[in-house]
Amino acid sequence: EELLEFEGTVIELLPNATARELGLSGIVRRAPGKERLGCGVGPEQEPDARDVLDLARQHLAEDNPESAAESMGFLVATGQMVDEVIGELEGHTARRRPTPPLLRVLGDAYMKNNRLQKALDTYRTALGQL
Repeated sequence: EELLEFEGTVIELLPNATARELGLSGIVRRAPGKERLGCGVGPEQEPDARDVLDLARQHLAEDNPESAAESMGFLVATGQMVDEVIGELEGHTARRRPTPPLLRVLGDAYMKNNRLQKALDTYRTALGQL
């Protein structure tokens, strides 16, 4: 555990392994007894879906598609904000060359929404880029 103080708020960084297990990166949770900061990830609670989507958007803006795919993949796997993930990824892939990790998550999101043909087409595009 690593505690940091930032502008008077103490934060506790999650170990990288814990963040990876959750499908997230760069996530912090509140230190015991301190003001909430970040996604509020704790051993007994899930990260807030809106915060995870915001983090994924930040990763996309920073041209970090692998981390964006991890965060969005977590949302799709847990069935949270799937329509928003689809919209975000469709918009992103229309503006920039899509990467296989982002296409995989988009395919997974289509599958979750029973859009099977779109999922297959998306997976094929991802495979074609490998």
